[in-house]
Amino acid sequence: MRPIRLEMTAFGSYAEHTVVPFDRLRSGLYLITGDTGAGKTTIFDAIMFALYGTASGTDRNDEMMHCDHVSKGVDTVVSLTFAQSGKVHRVERTIHFSKKRGSKEEYGDPKVSAVLQEEGTEAIEGASKVSTRCQELLGMDKDQFRRIVMLAQGEFRKFLKADSTEKNEILSKLFDHSEYLYYQNLLAETRAALQKQRGEQAVELERLMRSDLHLPEDTSDEDRLLYLPGHPQLLENLSTLVARAEAEHQEIGARSTRQQQQIERLNRERGAAEQVNRQLTELEEKRHRLRLLEEAAPEMEDLAHRIDRADAALHTAYPALKAAAEAKKAAERTREEIAKQQEQLSALEESLRLATEARAADPEDTARQNALQSQAAQIGQQLERYGVLNAQKKELAEAQRLFEAASAEQRALEERHRQAKERISALEKELAAAGDTGVEQLRLETLHKARQGYVQELTGNGGIVSRVQQAKALEESLALTRQKLERSAAQALQANEQHQQLYRALLSGQAGLLARELCRRIEKEGGASCPVCGVHHDAIGAGFAPLAADTPSQERVDEARAAFEAKDAQRQRCQRELDRLQGDLNAAREAALEALRRLPVTLEGWEQPAQPGWLEDVVARFRSEELQTARELNTAKQQHARAQEWSKEAEQLRTSLEGLAAAAGEQAEKAAAQQQAIIRLDTAIKETEKTLTYASGQEAAAQQRRLLTEAEGLRRLLEKRQKACEDAMRLRDTAVGTLREKEASLREQDTQQENARQQAKKVLAETGFESPAAVREVLEGFGAMNGEDWLRLQRKTVADHDHETKATRERIRELEEATRGKVMQPLERLDEQIRQENEVQNGLNAQHSECFTRLSGYRGVLNGATRLKGSLKDTDSAWQRIDRLGTLATGESSEGGKLSFERYVMGSLFREVLEMANRRMDVMSGGKYELIHKTTVRRSNASAGLEIEVLDVTTGQQRPAGSLSGGEAFFTSLALALGLSDVVQNHAGGRKLDALFIDEGFGTLSEGVLDKALEVLGQLTEGNRLIGIISHVDKLDESIAQKIRVKGSEKGSTLVLEGM
Repeated sequence: MRPIRLEMTAFGSYAEHTVVPFDRLRSGLYLITGDTGAGKTTIFDAIMFALYGTASGTDRNDEMMHCDHVSKGVDTVVSLTFAQSGKVHRVERTIHFSKKRGSKEEYGDPKVSAVLQEEGTEAIEGASKVSTRCQELLGMDKDQFRRIVMLAQGEFRKFLKADSTEKNEILSKLFDHSEYLYYQNLLAETRAALQKQRGEQAVELERLMRSDLHLPEDTSDEDRLLYLPGHPQLLENLSTLVARAEAEHQEIGARSTRQQQQIERLNRERGAAEQVNRQLTELEEKRHRLRLLEEAAPEMEDLAHRIDRADAALHTAYPALKAAAEAKKAAERTREEIAKQQEQLSALEESLRLATEARAADPEDTARQNALQSQAAQIGQQLERYGVLNAQKKELAEAQRLFEAASAEQRALEERHRQAKERISALEKELAAAGDTGVEQLRLETLHKARQGYVQELTGNGGIVSRVQQAKALEESLALTRQKLERSAAQALQANEQHQQLYRALLSGQAGLLARELCRRIEKEGGASCPVCGVHHDAIGAGFAPLAADTPSQERVDEARAAFEAKDAQRQRCQRELDRLQGDLNAAREAALEALRRLPVTLEGWEQPAQPGWLEDVVARFRSEELQTARELNTAKQQHARAQEWSKEAEQLRTSLEGLAAAAGEQAEKAAAQQQAIIRLDTAIKETEKTLTYASGQEAAAQQRRLLTEAEGLRRLLEKRQKACEDAMRLRDTAVGTLREKEASLREQDTQQENARQQAKKVLAETGFESPAAVREVLEGFGAMNGEDWLRLQRKTVADHDHETKATRERIRELEEATRGKVMQPLERLDEQIRQENEVQNGLNAQHSECFTRLSGYRGVLNGATRLKGSLKDTDSAWQRIDRLGTLATGESSEGGKLSFERYVMGSLFREVLEMANRRMDVMSGGKYELIHKTTVRRSNASAGLEIEVLDVTTGQQRPAGSLSGGEAFFTSLALALGLSDVVQNHAGGRKLDALFIDEGFGTLSEGVLDKALEVLGQLTEGNRLIGIISHVDKLDESIAQKIRVKGSEKGSTLVLEGM
């Protein structure tokens, strides 16, 4: 990349449009010189801003890059024309501030736009798109460009003396090391994950043997050693323990089975005796019920007869009577409708007579309508002439108005001309008294901006106050987290004790839990086998083991165990959070102190900003100073603004004097022309009025509207009379037709009424009812019930009686057959025998359950230990390999320091940098010094791999880079910077940078060293490369012919080109 032309407007310290013509440089080496703060580095800032949208300093935002010497109403514009890969490109960026609505001098946030025009392609627009494309063209991002194209000596002296970790951070920003870092992290993370997995398995095995293995209390201490997690025969010892418990469990189970068989035999005897007793009791109850049913038989026969008679009344007689009554009602309704229709017909006949008589006046009204319409037409012929008259009157009024306006404007212009001359004289006196106000305003603006910066550093977003508050908040969080950790530890201990207590209670009540599950299965399935002894039970026995009230369920024990693990996990999280907060607190304090040290305050340590009120006093002091400066600046701005307004107003008034005189003459001519038009229009109006009948067009139009309105009223009256006659005739004819239809319908309904009456009489005779009253009597017997419901209920009562009688006789016969020759049996003796046998069985069940619980626990421990031991064994080989690889990749502490895989790879690039740097060192040091890459350090726990030592060729001795003198350190860091620039370009896809800026660092050099440095820089210009040195050293000013001299002033920076 080679810059051709740079243009700046309202950027940094450059207020006016400023051009840097790089294409006018005859040779590659040139000097950018000027006073401190004049704007030398701003030239490189402008190149950075054009390409990437940012300045070389990372602490400057878009608003800060706008020039303070011009209003924000002037856009910041930077354009750069440059050559890359044989093509010419032009990029332009603009910062625009929009005014806030309703404000004259306040502006909103800046908006940045950009355009990139590439040779032979369409333009690219948009700030981010342009930045991305520039990065693609140059092959490096903004950070790489800033470090490679701008060689700031201070930064590279730090790089020279930095340790391996700091050098690695810098190199990682210039070279892509992500692939190597990925594999380093992959190995480290894999090692950490496997280490965590194996550690968790070892802890789980320890917990399993400590918490889940419950040996008998009489186990000796020597035997307990057999079950330690690290015992080599742990699994064999656990298997032996399980085998002994299984043998004991089987022996108790066999004894329990024999005892249970004896109990079941006694239960069968008792069940048979209880069955005989139940049958004899039921036989006596059934015989008593049969006697009651036989006594109720006559009542049921009478109910059946009533049901038949009610059925005939409801379904046969009542429908016939209902049909006859409805036919009679229909005929009566029709007779009433005929009477009403006859009355309506008489009224309609009268309406028709009246409508016919009203039409007798129609001929006279029609003639009157025609006469009115003829008069209205005659008036309409004159209305056009009234329009002409009105137009003439309007034109006359307009001419009179224009005459008066021109005369008034003429007088006003002459008065303004006089006032302007008086105002110019007064403004000239005010300007002479005010003097030069711009210088004072510029001084106060600079002072106010500095004090604003102090307040912003203190109170701005992320400022010192915020950082101190953050540190104090972290102190509070740290104290709270420490209390939370103490509570979590106590809760975890309590949860563990609860789990152990419940687990012991579960072991004690295991027999009762098994018995309860057996009872549930018997009730659900009708039978089940004992899970302890295997005996099948068809009924719940009184000898089953009881469940103690305090026996917990397995779920409850598991929940207690989960609760303990959750509490312990919470304790671990609290511990990690405490460690993190302590680190954050230390970092926050250091950040706040570092920021405070940049302010003009006396600072000894953290105790001052932490002291209540100290920071508020500092803020108040700077705010007070800022407010005082703001008031003074506001006064100066007002005075300067008034002076500018007075000067501008005077100039405008001088310009307006000649125009006011000319305008007054024009208005006089206009007034004369309008006076002639007034005389002409007045004559024309009088001639038109002689030809008209009415005084005005409005009066003529009003008379025409009255005539037309009266004619229209007559037309509507004639239409209304005709319609009323037609409507009356139509309604009369409709009423006559309706009357005839109803009379025919009445004759048919009289016939239907007689037929229904005869049918009802016939049905009563057939069903045996003497009269309709007899039918109603039967139906009233239903009461509030529906007839159909009453019949269903009574029929069901008779049927239920018959069915129960038959079923009772059949059950008595079955019971007499089953109990023939049998008597009631006593049960007390059998119950006592069963109770005694159950006591024996309960004891065996308790022993068997306790043994089963121990066996289950032993089996669980054996399975868990087998699984954990197997998992650890499966990862032994992998752990040995990944432990070595992970340790090697991350560079664990060892003799010579910590050398990670990432820094090892960076070391190869670092050797390239040193090789290129030594080519420059050879010239600048006269062959005396050479940079040596050292991969080790003295401390075993320090980072290694990127250390530099300097070889003194004359003595053969190597020494640390930090021991170099000022001049030696300068040319060493310069050589290092140039070497780094060369290597970065080599790794940038073959893209070449034909421009380099070197910022300061020459002031401390002796004349000889400076000459050698210039010799090296001169060699760099070979091949059309531009080398710009930013410095104000006199020796360089004398030695370098081509110069860009930057001059600062109250109105902004300017450039003077020398030797170009």
